[in-house]
Amino acid sequence: NSWLATFYVAALFAAGRMAETLGDAAFAEKCVAMARNGPAFIDEELYNGRYYFQAIDLGDRGILEPFDTGRSAGVLADGFMDAYWSAEHGEIKYQFGEGCIADQVLGQWQAEVAGLGTFLDERHIRSALATVHAQNFFCAMEDLPNPCRIFALEDEGGLTIATYPPGTRQPVIPAPYAEEAWTGIEYASASHMLMHGLVDEGIEIVSAVRRRYDGTRRNPFSEIECGSYYARSMSAWQLVNAWNGFSADQVERSMHFSPCSSQGYLFWSSGTAWGEFRFNGTSAALRVIGGALDIDSVYVHGRPVPWSVL
Repeated sequence: NSWLATFYVAALFAAGRMAETLGDAAFAEKCVAMARNGPAFIDEELYNGRYYFQAIDLGDRGILEPFDTGRSAGVLADGFMDAYWSAEHGEIKYQFGEGCIADQVLGQWQAEVAGLGTFLDERHIRSALATVHAQNFFCAMEDLPNPCRIFALEDEGGLTIATYPPGTRQPVIPAPYAEEAWTGIEYASASHMLMHGLVDEGIEIVSAVRRRYDGTRRNPFSEIECGSYYARSMSAWQLVNAWNGFSADQVERSMHFSPCSSQGYLFWSSGTAWGEFRFNGTSAALRVIGGALDIDSVYVHGRPVPWSVL
């Protein structure tokens, strides 16, 4: 599946970049060579023309057998095979299969957040994100059956974990949280949409989340998932960077901006400082509010520009 596969590829590219920086050329070359094989496979085998899916034969019990080593099934009390195989339906349980999942390219998002760039086909990424919004975002939850945990309800909007578009096969017992809405995934998906030009779609998702946590419906400082103050919601931070198109490279001593809007000052935060950014069309000005700035160059929309510190 593309969800785990993109994490694997991103980790290889990251290891290669770190090894290169530390002077281990042999290990860097090995990691990058392995990483380059992954994206082609994901694009060719796991992309259906609209989005990425999980390629699995749900009726093949043999897929589970190597993992049936007498252990329990994670948080479940049942044995592994009892937990993951439905003898009644002759099908593996808790899979997404052909479904459209919100975090199908989450590893690609992580790579872009870390400054590693895109490795999947950018047209496929944008198409997948657009499909996630079109299929998984609901302006209101009142007509959506949800047998699991309720994090959005009635007239509230949200982005669900998984849907099954017309023409796709839904597993008899799919992932049990498919109909839930998690703010951590909503923020990650929305910020990724902003990063690939789907600005209206990203804003719509974030607006729905903030309406759910507006202080009257729910606590705006405690976004719930498996309990209060859930850590996954911290992915909201990338919304700031995505809106500003901001990234910083401590090795190259550079800062990059590709803002979605030209209005007002932009906030930035790097490893050694934080402050404000202003661009007049030809040159950039940085105001350091805290810390010490240690960079050599500033890029706006991919181009180096003259810059100064206020």
